Amino acid sequence: MIFNKKNFVRFILFFLAVTFALFVGTSPVLSKAITIKMCDIDPEFHLTLDKTNGEFASTNIKSKAFKKFIESMTRGKYEVKIFPNGQLGGQTVMLELNSEGTVHLTGCSASPVGNFAPELMAFQIPFIFKDVNVAMKVMNGPVGEELNELIVKRRGIRYLYWGFEGYFNIGNKKRPILVPSDLKGMKLRCSTDAITTQILKFAGATPTPMPFGEIYTGIQQGVVDGAFTSIGLHAAIKLHELEKYMNMADLFFGWSPISINEKFYRSLSPHERWQFKKAAIKAIKTHLGMYFWGRDLWIESFRKKGVEVSVPTPEQKAEWVKAIKGPMEKWVREKIGDEWVDKVTAASKKAEKELYSD
Repeated sequence: MIFNKKNFVRFILFFLAVTFALFVGTSPVLSKAITIKMCDIDPEFHLTLDKTNGEFASTNIKSKAFKKFIESMTRGKYEVKIFPNGQLGGQTVMLELNSEGTVHLTGCSASPVGNFAPELMAFQIPFIFKDVNVAMKVMNGPVGEELNELIVKRRGIRYLYWGFEGYFNIGNKKRPILVPSDLKGMKLRCSTDAITTQILKFAGATPTPMPFGEIYTGIQQGVVDGAFTSIGLHAAIKLHELEKYMNMADLFFGWSPISINEKFYRSLSPHERWQFKKAAIKAIKTHLGMYFWGRDLWIESFRKKGVEVSVPTPEQKAEWVKAIKGPMEKWVREKIGDEWVDKVTAASKKAEKELYSD
């Protein structure tokens, strides 16, 4: 072949065509994305540069953030399809779907986990952690990973990272609640798990387990006087329209992790596992920041709407701790034994020292 100018141009064009064809055939950006399903329990969260719909505690924040991060990190190899607002069922149903692999991930709370991993109760004892920072360090450290491995074995679900859905507090329509003795004779809605029921009993209230969807009408019709849930959920279902009093004693720590089907997780390459874990950590921290930003906004908003929001003084907080922490720790020990309570207590003290000692 004579390499004149005309042939040289043809050669260059041929080379570019072949290179482009190979690139299109191998590029993860241009090839068809792998769709993975993720579900959560709360309303869809909307945030733009100039406005938000105020659902700062929505588990949908975790799902949306995870979608954004994993699709970016894998250059579009994976596409996350989100099913928000309990479209696929309640949280127990969602975890079952996650366990069997029908959905790949969930962003719901850890409320149903105690049904197959009662050891979680050791991490739910009121006031066992100094604050959220200590709790997160413990749960995402060695002790939390030990719990995680139990969950993997029992249900085929792995928690990529544990987060926080908010403290549970008491709102009611009858009177201000400043200390536990103010709860005498008050009927309060709680979730159907045993631990929140027991917390209210020790606090002095009459707990009334009730599905989440019945809270508003339950208060409206006088079935209960108020509800024991997070401030974000109080805001989401507009309980401030009925409840005129709220206490912020932070009685119960609500866990809010991101779970993944273990079989799907094992099918990923080591690098992809790292990417999924990193995306989950970033998503949890995004959700955590939004929750704390929203907490102050909700308190301010409730007060403007006529709700009397009480933040305990140190002396009042000490009364809540005295009434609930010791009895709840004893109750949990009777349910699951001493091992896990001792582990979490030791890990909490260690984490607190590492975080806050001079």
